[in-house]
Amino acid sequence: MDVLNLWNEDPEELLLDLGFGCDEPDLSGRIPARFINYQSQARGINLQVFLEAQENRLDLENPDVSRKSRFSW
Repeated sequence: MDVLNLWNEDPEELLLDLGFGCDEPDLSGRIPARFINYQSQARGINLQVFLEAQENRLDLENPDVSRKSRFSW
């Protein structure tokens, strides 16, 4: 029997319950605050580098969008 078939929870609903994927237009609304407010103790995890990479990606994809309202860190 497939273990995945025993799991009845909707994966999308589970992620929403964990705070991911809310109907927010920007990145800061999709990441739960608990991941942003505290520095990671895992080696190699740097949130600032991630956010800068996201801003660069958004600049490439949407050069006409104002950066002013994107992130409110």
